[in-house]
Amino acid sequence: MAQTMQNKPLTKKETAPAVKVNDLRAPKMATQAKSSPATAAKSQAKSVSQVQAFKTAIAAKNSPKVLSSAKSMTDAERKSVAENSTTMNALLAMKTDYYVKASMDLLYTHVNDDAVMQSFVEKRYGVKLGSKTIRGTIFKLLCCTSDTEQAWTVNGARHLYYSLGLLPPSHVDKVCSITTMNTSSGGGGVALGWTGSYNVNYTDSNTKAIAGKGYCESKNDYKYSLNSLDCTMVHELGHIVDIGKKYSGRADFRAISDWKAEGNSSQNIATMIESYAVTPFPEGLTNEEKDIAREGAKLLVKKRVVGDSNGKPIEKNILPTVQKAYQNLGKRGGKEATILDKAVDWFKGNTDNNGYRGAAELTKVLLNSTVYKHIARSFTYYYTVADGKRYQYMPWYKGARNDMKRQIHEGYEGRGWYSFSNDAWKQKISMYQFRDPGEEFAELYASYHVANPKGSKTSAAHKEWFERMGLHRDKPATSGRGGKF
Repeated sequence: MAQTMQNKPLTKKETAPAVKVNDLRAPKMATQAKSSPATAAKSQAKSVSQVQAFKTAIAAKNSPKVLSSAKSMTDAERKSVAENSTTMNALLAMKTDYYVKASMDLLYTHVNDDAVMQSFVEKRYGVKLGSKTIRGTIFKLLCCTSDTEQAWTVNGARHLYYSLGLLPPSHVDKVCSITTMNTSSGGGGVALGWTGSYNVNYTDSNTKAIAGKGYCESKNDYKYSLNSLDCTMVHELGHIVDIGKKYSGRADFRAISDWKAEGNSSQNIATMIESYAVTPFPEGLTNEEKDIAREGAKLLVKKRVVGDSNGKPIEKNILPTVQKAYQNLGKRGGKEATILDKAVDWFKGNTDNNGYRGAAELTKVLLNSTVYKHIARSFTYYYTVADGKRYQYMPWYKGARNDMKRQIHEGYEGRGWYSFSNDAWKQKISMYQFRDPGEEFAELYASYHVANPKGSKTSAAHKEWFERMGLHRDKPATSGRGGKF
């Protein structure tokens, strides 16, 4: 979750993305040669008349004339009217129809007032900014309780206007409200599908940043060069489209990366990690030591014994679990043998300590095993040795593990573990897609729609499936609130 925003002065207003929204934006006028005084005067008169015609059409509530005037204006003229909050509020007061929306698409890039830009989003798409609805309030209470809601800045709202315009209108119709909890040093988002609401945090001074490293491993990742904020806005809406795992739960979607739900059973998770490991345990373990190791692995998963910030097993945390494994299996040696124990062993001829090493000695061996190392690095969270606090580890960002024949980790605590094919790494959109199948769908949804042209930043397998599902466009006839077009 995002941290609470500190009140900082707003940054210089940004220009909007250059890609067209709904192909309604008029092209910029070419630079003309310097004209004579008489020509300049005529041009100025024409400019005044176009701006005045626009304002007159608004006053008359003549939406077709509003659009024709907006189309006839130069880009500089559009800028002059868009920066006039009184004129824009008059436009916003008009009945929402095709012509008004198309006019807004031509003007929004120049709006420089926070409140006006917020209203542009709400009027154009029928989506409330902030927790202004019952469902939005419920979402805020469930997902953002530790944060303070912030007002959208003009930069953020402009990106939102642009991003929503990239999507099929029927998908946008599923959205009730969009909040932000941090506009000064934020990033990321969260959605709750059944509320139709989601939150996006951003850094107002850096809304042009690309996904780049962090989300991606290299420039070869499909999402790498896409605008990070636009992707986040569309990604979270993708979760609403995918409510109830409508798409991410499909067998044909999961087949792309060969996802397999491994469940929550500690026994099964430990068993699958061992089966996917290239070399599960070091050579030289006796059969009884392997039994102890497997029991220990199960307990490590059950007790969520994680490693340090680098995912490395911590010996003092592992030892008690291994000792418990000895106890569960009824094997002496959970604690180092006393002099009396050794005397009894000598008397009975058990000079090898019953065929297995003591817990402390065996723990040192198991710390370097692939199974124990993988368990420690595969939980969503890790605990520091110093303060015992929980921090995010996020194994999906650690790259493909070359000591595993198949990747497996926990995406969300309590939601079960997932595994996927190593080959999926060769066609990745971003590293974040490997958190779980739902995140892969949302990353696909975002990368497909934000790319220009659409689908150009998507693997062939992902693109084929996405378009086969019809997620790339609206059905011929759509209806929804706000008179979408």
